[in-house]
Amino acid sequence: MSLRAALGEGPRGLQAPFEALRPERLVLLGARDLDPAEEQYVQHHQVRRLTTQDLQSNPTEAVRVLKEVAGPTGVLHIHLDLDVMDPSSFPHVNVPTPQGLLPAELLNLLRDLGSAFDGRLCGTTVTELRLREEALSPSPASAKELLSSLLGPEGLDLAGQVSNWQRAE
Repeated sequence: MSLRAALGEGPRGLQAPFEALRPERLVLLGARDLDPAEEQYVQHHQVRRLTTQDLQSNPTEAVRVLKEVAGPTGVLHIHLDLDVMDPSSFPHVNVPTPQGLLPAELLNLLRDLGSAFDGRLCGTTVTELRLREEALSPSPASAKELLSSLLGPEGLDLAGQVSNWQRAE
């Protein structure tokens, strides 16, 4: 798991070549199907998390919690596991799990985070993409369009983030 590697606990040779992320700086958004080892890690390290239901009932809570964790000058790295989305609307993942976010909800969340951390987004990773040719809705082509919208100007706006980061230096 790439997130565990960033926490300094990845397999030998896969650990991050930089200072590891501290668990108290991690916030899980929409995680709902953790395996026993992940759940144990989250419990042991008291990792903050907001469920899918939390995000749906109070969309601004994610920004509030992340600003609290990051502090006024802290940066944000978004690790986006696409399996945060509900498989009924996005089946193109390795482990589809019901009761996830709808694409529009994820798009709004990323837009809000991008806006709240404008110029302080230091990186993004995207995992769990597995285009399924047999999926009728969304088709692999529309899945690619969705990813483009999530990361593009109408969502997280990665290009704008890079531009604003460079101005902030």
